[in-house]
Amino acid sequence: MKNLILIIISFFFSLRICAIEPDSILGTYWSHKKDAQFLVYKENSFYFAKLTWLIKPYTDIHNPDETLRARPLLGLIVGKDFIFNGIDTWKNGEFYDPHSGKTYKCYIILEDNDNEMHLHCYVFISLFGKTEILIRANSSEIKKSQ
Repeated sequence: MKNLILIIISFFFSLRICAIEPDSILGTYWSHKKDAQFLVYKENSFYFAKLTWLIKPYTDIHNPDETLRARPLLGLIVGKDFIFNGIDTWKNGEFYDPHSGKTYKCYIILEDNDNEMHLHCYVFISLFGKTEILIRANSSEIKKSQ
């Protein structure tokens, strides 16, 4: 019985040790095609992502709101309202996909020593969603805005 209690206590301490820092997500990431960079930043307790570099200057031509189709994508906030769950996931966020003009519910998990952002987006049920992997940009790879 003592061994079981020690195992349970050790398990809960190891969970706390393995928890990552909420701000470890902050930084610049490449899109999966390396045609864009996103800056992840924090305001209050929420995390956001905005487009800070594009291979070409694009406008938001797929936006369902016709009045927004002429706006430039550069500087656009595409990820918003992510909240850190206290262990390893940023959840309850939304991500706007400029390629489709659709907004998806999302959660984020960092992998590979915090160098890969796994952005899982879905419509109703996360089980049927899609995961994009964004790679953290080195300081020498961070592009200046156009």
